[in-house]
Amino acid sequence: MCIDDWTIWENCLWLQDFPLSSPDNSLSQEKKRKKEDEINFDEDFKSTLKSFLNQTMPSSVQYTNLLDFNLDNYVISNIDVVLIPSTPGRFRDRDMEKQGHRKIASILKKCVPKPLNTVKEHRILTYYTSNLGNANEKFLKELLSSIFPNFITIDELKAEKRYKKILTFTGSDLFRRIRIVYPTKKYVQASIEGPIHANCLSLHSDSFYCKDFPKESFHHFETTKEYSCYEGVIPHVNMFIITDGNEQINDNTYIYLGSHNLGSSAWGKYEKDFSQLSITNYELGVLLPPGPSN
Repeated sequence: MCIDDWTIWENCLWLQDFPLSSPDNSLSQEKKRKKEDEINFDEDFKSTLKSFLNQTMPSSVQYTNLLDFNLDNYVISNIDVVLIPSTPGRFRDRDMEKQGHRKIASILKKCVPKPLNTVKEHRILTYYTSNLGNANEKFLKELLSSIFPNFITIDELKAEKRYKKILTFTGSDLFRRIRIVYPTKKYVQASIEGPIHANCLSLHSDSFYCKDFPKESFHHFETTKEYSCYEGVIPHVNMFIITDGNEQINDNTYIYLGSHNLGSSAWGKYEKDFSQLSITNYELGVLLPPGPSN
């Protein structure tokens, strides 16, 4: 990470300190495990991070040797976020629930209150991104099927594909649920260092002018008066926030921040009649799930 990441580009960062293991804090961690309910955030965080590190290493290299540390030597505790990984490959069955947008779906099934899992609540997705891939209607429906509880089900998506008819939300009905925050050409031209440093942004004209690209969902990226010191900084942030229809922050709100841009290369796309998730990027982020503690 270089200084340009903060002076020219806007980024976000999540961090938490973890102490080295000792007999005392190892014992307290063991006691804490017994009180965890459906999701053991500590264990999920550690196992996900360890798996991600192993998958990013060459097959003959151990992360403990290359990075000169071992996660097992630290006390991973008091976690209230969930790691969301994406690694290149094709994933099925239980492995599919550990990757991309399907990892979010598996977490929300356990975190979101049951009434919200059984009723088609009016949810709004606000997505800040620096890179827009194939964010077409097909991909957005697949994404929302995971991150909006009970909005579009996999069975409904299967039926659409099978009968080649639009049976779920489409067009304006779909795009009204989505807000994509992205800088305008005018903003980039007036940025601190100018367009020459805007290579972190990616939006191809071929995608933008496709008929099912969500152009009506676009909103201008800008800074508020409270953060006027950031005016002219090019956004290199990838994050989203899910709110109720009233767009107010409450216990049902959940937030993601990390490296996933808005496209299937990062989040994954379904294959083989929705039995397989295909991912081509390495990505990692954290989900702040709904609940009073967040």
